[in-house]
Amino acid sequence: MNYISHLNAFFQLQRNGSNLAAPEFCLYMALFDQWNTRRFENPFILDSNRLMTASGIQSDNTYRKYLKALQEKGYITYTPGPNFAWVTMRPLMPAAPDAGTPQLMGRQTNHLPMMQRAIRALIPSRT
Repeated sequence: MNYISHLNAFFQLQRNGSNLAAPEFCLYMALFDQWNTRRFENPFILDSNRLMTASGIQSDNTYRKYLKALQEKGYITYTPGPNFAWVTMRPLMPAAPDAGTPQLMGRQTNHLPMMQRAIRALIPSRT
């Protein structure tokens, strides 16, 4: 993943009319920072306190609302769980100089089985 190319493609999308609302934009930037910190691993567990602080969102309901909005717009895949949530960032491909609008790359992947195994490994069994 190329940090600069991804950000350039993201900003080009915003200039070309795929504008996000201000809270969605701030949350996406906070998600991108967390994704970068985790060396672009997909999916990754969300640090909701850090994301809410970085994006200026104070309500859990509002936070989830904007995560779902980013998913509906194709920027992320959001998978809530009972104890924590996962997100998969969709890589952005910069447009060729004559092509116009950058595109979301990759296909939607169902990471749920892998995440369920990881959750089971983290939560002690009640036997």
